[in-house]
Amino acid sequence: PTQAIIRVEAPNFAAATAWFPPFPPGLDRKLLPSTVSPCLLASLELARELGMYTIFNPAPAKIIPEKYYPFIDLLIVNQVEAEYQTGILPQEEESCREAIQSMRRLGAGQVVITLGSRGSMFNIGEEMYSVPALRVEAVDTTAAGDTFIGVLAACLAENKDMEESVRCATRAAAITITRYGAQQSIPYREEV
Repeated sequence: PTQAIIRVEAPNFAAATAWFPPFPPGLDRKLLPSTVSPCLLASLELARELGMYTIFNPAPAKIIPEKYYPFIDLLIVNQVEAEYQTGILPQEEESCREAIQSMRRLGAGQVVITLGSRGSMFNIGEEMYSVPALRVEAVDTTAAGDTFIGVLAACLAENKDMEESVRCATRAAAITITRYGAQQSIPYREEV
């Protein structure tokens, strides 16, 4: 049976989806690229059929069709991406809560909103949680979002709970913004 779906998209919106044979036990998470396309919907549907946990980030900001939401277990958005989805610019606790509830009503299981220097807010069921950002001397925020999402996904794949995973992702993103560049700024596991 299929255990993992790997999807790669080129800048020209050409997409390729490949299904691979079983991977080691526990590798049942799916991190989806952000281009909204029929191929993406098919990947989400297949992941659901296979019992996979889906993580989606609509970056750069774009509107996700409503039919996609029920297949998204974890939606990770920044403030601009959240506003695209809901019409609400999340800035403080109440507007974050409203934006999260709006995306959950559309069918997303959990939602994390990253708020830059103000940290992040997320839900576990109906409860809302926030994690403050760490105070650092920022020099380049280029890879902060990608680092946050990648580390969050890795932590969840290691069966860490959501709050611990968000805190770890926050630490990693804080380290990232203290360095110049993109890929080279992302910390190694032992640094986090």
